[in-house]
Amino acid sequence: FMNKLMSGKIEEKYNDACLEYKIEKQRLLKEYIYKKVQFEKDKTERNVEADFLKFHYNNGEKTAVEKYADTVISCSEYPESLRIRYKTYYSRTDKKLAVNFLLPELNDLLVDRGILISKKDVLLEEVLKKIQKNFYDKTLISIGIRTMYELFEGISSELVSKIAFNGYAPTNEAAWENTDFSGHMRCIFSMESTRERFSNVNIDTEEPMKIAESLNLLRVKNFSDPMQLIAPIKVQ
Repeated sequence: FMNKLMSGKIEEKYNDACLEYKIEKQRLLKEYIYKKVQFEKDKTERNVEADFLKFHYNNGEKTAVEKYADTVISCSEYPESLRIRYKTYYSRTDKKLAVNFLLPELNDLLVDRGILISKKDVLLEEVLKKIQKNFYDKTLISIGIRTMYELFEGISSELVSKIAFNGYAPTNEAAWENTDFSGHMRCIFSMESTRERFSNVNIDTEEPMKIAESLNLLRVKNFSDPMQLIAPIKVQ
């Protein structure tokens, strides 16, 4: 009798376990099907959007070219600690692209590179200021050259034959919330080049300042002086 009772309980537990397995299997299957359907839907939407953008980009549509240019710039790697912001403007008639680029401040760069140095005397302070200014100037100019290079490389020559870069510095924290470059910042330098002229530049061996001068560099004397600014280059 006991053996029969135990056998019955084992069989009952086994049946319960099988039922739980079937229920869980059905739940997982439904979840998998839902996720697969959602994935395929999202994939289709992304493909449609990509095809839509590609079609208008190939036809030189202003918004599509600007969005593609933004994508090219966004793929450029910068330290996460550095704040940057940019906006592109395209003229199909002139085949010209202008880039407004809000650049990091001097202290942000120094902290990121770990080269903030305590000042101990007046002479040392003056030397450090000169070193920091040269470092800051060279870094910002290099960002501009690098951006122009990546855009010339990434965008068809049929669409863009000239690029202008406008480097901006923030005048206060509100600049980082300004998406249309209409205030709280000042243009501190600009460069412009045709594709043909830029193809003669060797960014690996030439000094950034020398390259910039060949790209019609126009700049303020002191990037960190909040009173100094120039007019940016615009597209028609």
